[in-house]
Amino acid sequence: MDKNIDHSQRDHALLSASGASRWLKCPPSARLEDELPDTTSEFAREGTVAHEVCEILLRKHLGLIAKATATKSINKLKKDALFSDEMLDHANDYIDYITEKIKSDDAAVLVEEQLDFSQYVPEGFGTGDCIIIQDGILTVIDLKYGKGVSVSAEDNPQMKLYALGAVEMYSFIYEFDKVEMCIFQPRIGNISESVETVEDLIKWGEVTVIPTAVLAFEGAGEFIAGDHCRFCKLRNKCKHLADYCMETVREEFEDLDGNLDKSLLEPEDIAMIIGRMKIIQNWLKDVESYAINGILEGTLDVPGYKVVEGRSNRSYVDQDKVVDTLVANGYPESTLFEKKLLTITAMEKAIGKKEFNSLLADLIEKPKGKPTIVPLSDKRSPYTLENEFEDESNEL
Repeated sequence: MDKNIDHSQRDHALLSASGASRWLKCPPSARLEDELPDTTSEFAREGTVAHEVCEILLRKHLGLIAKATATKSINKLKKDALFSDEMLDHANDYIDYITEKIKSDDAAVLVEEQLDFSQYVPEGFGTGDCIIIQDGILTVIDLKYGKGVSVSAEDNPQMKLYALGAVEMYSFIYEFDKVEMCIFQPRIGNISESVETVEDLIKWGEVTVIPTAVLAFEGAGEFIAGDHCRFCKLRNKCKHLADYCMETVREEFEDLDGNLDKSLLEPEDIAMIIGRMKIIQNWLKDVESYAINGILEGTLDVPGYKVVEGRSNRSYVDQDKVVDTLVANGYPESTLFEKKLLTITAMEKAIGKKEFNSLLADLIEKPKGKPTIVPLSDKRSPYTLENEFEDESNEL
């Protein structure tokens, strides 16, 4: 198969797998989102370029395209302003990961395969980055190039819909009773894997997905706000999300009667606030951005508010000309620059991972991270003050 997909031109289903975490919890949001224009960001475009790099090199590695074809395609991508050599390194890591997953010579490996899960979701389809079928197990691998949020494969609706699509398409040809779903997120070193039986997966599709997808496709059902709202197009003007955020204050504390016992936060109150803290912070930023853009574009009038120029910092128009001007006027370059060692990441890239580990492994330390509060489901060990004191005593 001598082809590769233009990731920027992919079709998108109304009830997409990538948006399943939203429409499965808030069915009517799908139709309302569909009425808004699609937007993209530099991060999304960067991810598109990275996916294309990974696909091309994976196809070459598997012998699906010729080396010359791959080289030509990569050279074309290198002209994109968002391309970076880092993408080549991560593509090789991606290929190594997939290679490790292939356990038998007769394994079927499919790259950028369109998956049809319309038996469960009206007009439902998506694209699997890599599908491996072997020894009674089907493996679905999804490449995530983002580094802002660590993505888990555990109970991941997008991965489960991809898996259902793969089961529907290939269970008639191959025999397998388990599905392994894998997230490969190289920029933050995140590899998440989850295994489910085909039986449990189909049951989830029939009991949970089908009835909810019918509601979502019709624009029916109940609006429900929560963590899943983070990337919804409606998040900056949805009243349900606003109510969800505001009730943190309104409902929990409106019954205060002046008694000291009732004027202090209970542990349950703190847990509730922390649980919604990120959602509220992001919501406030989204609403502010929506208001600023609306006022500037003349599409929104916010009573009592206007947009003004904020504070800014001075910057050089042309750094090279600044240096030339000062040197020409007798200032030595030594006074114009400060000597600074490369960061660890930049140094590793400059001299190569192998040489970096060989020469500098004993000269690198990773300080203890600051305490941060997370749900009990987080796999990291609890942070204790005793361990912190032990670390300090060892330095004495």
